[in-house]
Amino acid sequence: MMMVLWFLMEERRRKTSHNSSQITLIGSHDVRASLFYIFFGFMTFFGTGNIASISSFEISSVFRFTTTFDPHLMTAILLWKVIVPFFSVAIVFRILNQKMRVFESGSFLLVVALSDLMSLNFFFLVKNFGSWQEIGMSISHFVVANAYILIQLLLFGLTRFMTRNTSFLQKSETKVN
Repeated sequence: MMMVLWFLMEERRRKTSHNSSQITLIGSHDVRASLFYIFFGFMTFFGTGNIASISSFEISSVFRFTTTFDPHLMTAILLWKVIVPFFSVAIVFRILNQKMRVFESGSFLLVVALSDLMSLNFFFLVKNFGSWQEIGMSISHFVVANAYILIQLLLFGLTRFMTRNTSFLQKSETKVN
């Protein structure tokens, strides 16, 4: 629901500021969309359980799909539970970029640059003193922020591959000379 509202908000704001017949380059208004994308990405990351701690996943949610104890199937179901929200956010962002005629590589680089700034912030917050829990948590935040950059690379590539023959996107794709 929130992603639909985000999509409609961006569509309304872009209609007033862009000519819809040509691809536009990245501007200051695209920072807002990239920040929303990063926000929703982290919400999907922490909304499905803390991935940094495997013990936070409840195995009881998997028993609704399988009655036998099969660790490989349960792992696949848990991974699916984590991947689907990431993938849905990435698809909404790709459709938003295509519909609003934003240069896609530029929006990806903007997401990576903002993620790098966030990762740099967590780097300076890494602690080497205090309790083991505080040290581990600070390192975990830094690792998650760095892994998020790699996950975005995979998600952008996967969504581009999965939506390449979609009729909605083919109407709006044009080449930039």
